[in-house]
Amino acid sequence: MEHLSLPCIANFSGEMSVLCKRSLFDLFLRIVRTTPPAVLPVSLRAPGLCTYWDYKRASVVYQQAWSVLRREAFPLWPRSDRGLQLFSTDPAPQPDPAPQSDSALRPVS
Repeated sequence: MEHLSLPCIANFSGEMSVLCKRSLFDLFLRIVRTTPPAVLPVSLRAPGLCTYWDYKRASVVYQQAWSVLRREAFPLWPRSDRGLQLFSTDPAPQPDPAPQSDSALRPVS
């Protein structure tokens, strides 16, 4: 299996943490993208999966297992704001910079 490096948010010492959701999600997406579609569960082949929350919601077996675990072992587990799970590791497309005319590049005298 290929070793994948995990960039992530800096921790208190300024080093990168490999345990943050974003880093783990990035690794998950790289594995999904390199896995033949026929091998992936149907839920991971659904169109429109983009954010961490999309994939988490699509993972029905995970949702069922977590629901039982939360109910039986962690009844006081806090629930985070769903908005914190609406991230993607793909950078947002950047608009092309407007072309500058020659006059914009000349120094003003």
